[in-house]
Amino acid sequence: MKKKLLKIICVAVLCLVFGAASFFTAAHIGTDKLQAYFSCFSYDTDFSDDKPLSNHYFNILNDTEKTAYIAVFNGIRQHPEYIKIPELTDKEFNNVFFAVKNDNPDILCFADSCNMISFWGASFFHLTYFHDADECNRMMQEMEMIAEQMISDVSAVSDYEKELVIHDRMINHCEYSEAPDASNAYGFLVEKKAVCSGYSRAAMLLLNKVGMNSFVITGTAISPTEGEVSHMWNVVFIEGNPYHLDVTWDDPVSDSDAFLSHMYFNLTDEFISVDHKNYSAELVCNDSEYNYFVYNGTSFDGYNKKTINDISRKLLDNISDGNNFIEFVFNNDEAYNTAIDSMVNNSSSKSDMYIIMNTVASEPDINLDTSHVNFSMDDSRRYIRLSFDSLQK
Repeated sequence: MKKKLLKIICVAVLCLVFGAASFFTAAHIGTDKLQAYFSCFSYDTDFSDDKPLSNHYFNILNDTEKTAYIAVFNGIRQHPEYIKIPELTDKEFNNVFFAVKNDNPDILCFADSCNMISFWGASFFHLTYFHDADECNRMMQEMEMIAEQMISDVSAVSDYEKELVIHDRMINHCEYSEAPDASNAYGFLVEKKAVCSGYSRAAMLLLNKVGMNSFVITGTAISPTEGEVSHMWNVVFIEGNPYHLDVTWDDPVSDSDAFLSHMYFNLTDEFISVDHKNYSAELVCNDSEYNYFVYNGTSFDGYNKKTINDISRKLLDNISDGNNFIEFVFNNDEAYNTAIDSMVNNSSSKSDMYIIMNTVASEPDINLDTSHVNFSMDDSRRYIRLSFDSLQK
């Protein structure tokens, strides 16, 4: 009796399947679409063996959006054209797409033209890809290998030191440039050409590999040459506190200023907002302990003889560590303007800059040209960088 009942139920299901298929027009029906529909009558409630690189954007989704996110995340590596998801509004779909893409910079290939379609009462995440599955897997393996090489000898103990090493290596590894994969971590790591989204996704990937929590953040930035532009950077956590990190804007963009900077290394909301706008991080960045300048004692409230002595001492420390430069900032316009007048604009032999130059020149075994100094300034951030050229051997 039980076997006969099972047969009746199976026949009913088959009739339902083939009867339903007749409702699709030739333009709508397709093997991939039908497989997506009939292979999933329920949704995964948790991630499979793989986990998202970050759960920041996943965590701020509503329950329905989270279900869709899990379905897409669990299925996307097989490169399906359709993944069945719960019914979403357009806004919810955009939230899911944004979250999956920005939580997972290690997933490549799915394009920005992905959309949602619905048929016969079901909703589907319709994916398009930059590359086929085999090529995408090859790219992900290549990207993973380069990423491991970049962090393999990071022996720093503190998160600040790990972040600093990664920041500096990234700047020396890649150049800001448009390229086919410039917006993802592959373009940054493998092709060594990237735009801000490639920098940010690569930073998130590398930081994650050394055990640091980070996520990407989008907004607009005010460029001196282009005005307001769309931009992406990172939020990084140290000892539970979030900081803004913009590796892209710390990278030189021309040969005339070809040096790495730390001006955008671990900023608070107050300082990033000088030229970064229209972002929502769902948290507040107000801790400054691990800001580059605060941490290194080169953030000054005033300008006086002690300031000159501190700059000279820090510069000598940098030179001992193999660096020929020092960066420092001032916390108010008065101190900054006084420093510019006393160090940069004053060319007399008794100026404060000559005191610093003579201090460096008096040290033995200094292989630097201390007869002149190179200056870079940023008035909006009250930032000064000075450096010496290496002597020709």
